[in-house]
Amino acid sequence: MRKLIIVILSILLFSNLVGCNSDTTIEDYLSLEAEFRGVRDEEQVSYLSHLIIDLYAELDAVLFIVNAQVRQDGLDELKEMLIISDHDGKIVFHHDMILMDNRIFIELDFFMSELLHSIFNNEVASHMEGDISMDELSVEDVLGGGYAYVELTGDVRDDFIDRVFNDKDRAGLYGAFSRRTLENHLSISEEGGFRIEIKGEDVKPYIFAVVDELGLIDNQPILDSFSRVAYVDDRLLDELIDDFVGWLTSANLEEAILVIERDKVESDTFTQEITLKIPGYIAFAYQSTIEVGGGTPVRIPSHYIEFNEFLSRLDVWLLGMMLSEHTANEQDSDEFNFDDILEFLLEEDFDFDVLFSDGTGGLEDMVHIDEIRAYLDLLDGLETTISLDLIGEWAWVYNDDYTYYFRTDGTGRRGFSNQMENFEWMTTSDGQLFIQIGWRIEHWAYEIDNNSFTINSLQAPGITFSYTRN
Repeated sequence: MRKLIIVILSILLFSNLVGCNSDTTIEDYLSLEAEFRGVRDEEQVSYLSHLIIDLYAELDAVLFIVNAQVRQDGLDELKEMLIISDHDGKIVFHHDMILMDNRIFIELDFFMSELLHSIFNNEVASHMEGDISMDELSVEDVLGGGYAYVELTGDVRDDFIDRVFNDKDRAGLYGAFSRRTLENHLSISEEGGFRIEIKGEDVKPYIFAVVDELGLIDNQPILDSFSRVAYVDDRLLDELIDDFVGWLTSANLEEAILVIERDKVESDTFTQEITLKIPGYIAFAYQSTIEVGGGTPVRIPSHYIEFNEFLSRLDVWLLGMMLSEHTANEQDSDEFNFDDILEFLLEEDFDFDVLFSDGTGGLEDMVHIDEIRAYLDLLDGLETTISLDLIGEWAWVYNDDYTYYFRTDGTGRRGFSNQMENFEWMTTSDGQLFIQIGWRIEHWAYEIDNNSFTINSLQAPGITFSYTRN
């Protein structure tokens, strides 16, 4: 799931900051190109862009992409929103991100929907017989609480931070045009800014720079969005994702046209328009506005869930849904027990990352299914019994209010007098003790010497407790 999550998040930080000037000489253009390049290093920047990509080869394969970003302390404090929609205005992808104090927060609504769709399409659908409508699920249905954002942590956060800060090093169109090219293709636009127009095969050397400028280098999620708005042949989609620049440069460019218009409309405002058309192949139409200074303050969201807790709650919800389906089909009942669940998971060769809750809605007592599998495999090769030597009550040597009570039927209870918990237990002839409490399975080595009882953890070496018989 983490890899899946990394793929979904790779669409973020789509924007790239570049611009132009309104002077007429090549020297002025190059000077102001450098100034425009420097905008990305400003502490306070507001950015808004619109990009249309029309894949001529496929009917209705048109993406409308809106990206808005506010930076209050460079890349150390920013807020970004990205929306992708089809030609009818239906949103097919949306995300909202906040980066502040080296922490990253992602809006949950669409992010979780994307994750659930991917999970059910690829990993869970084979375990479900009924249809699940992802569109009808809310964040609260799955996670509970009033969460609006998830905070990325650990490796996911580190990988994403690296991508965010590497993004500012993209060259895009900066320095892409030589002085000779500018002499032949630079002119004044109707609005008084700069215009660069290149046609035919002369477009080819600049395709990589244009794609980089638009943030489409190795951007699988954006290119994959074509499959959300129209039927796109799988082979074509794979080619776009694997080598988008190679696919573009292999086209017949005889009638291709590239137009770039840049302007500095005010002392603190830059605009840019990019048009690339390859008839019968693809077309890009891009507009952006960048304003230096001002902007809305960026704040850490008040309602968020930490990433690992998010995964735990999602796993518990998925498991509960599948188990409800299983018990409804197999037992015509909403009731199921520990053995039924384990039998179901093992029969289905279940390999999805799942953490169990204790059934009360809390997530404090979590156990990974692989851990349970390991102990079931261990028990499968052992001859277990109920050691009569353990039967009775034992008090902790450091506080006799804490006791163990072992019954002959393989059940027991333990804890302080005002906080007891029930368990099931079994032993082996070589001194192993297994204690099962809800979903947890504890594995101990035990010794009895007259009226003394000692247990040593086989899961966490070094943990030892001693008791005396009451």
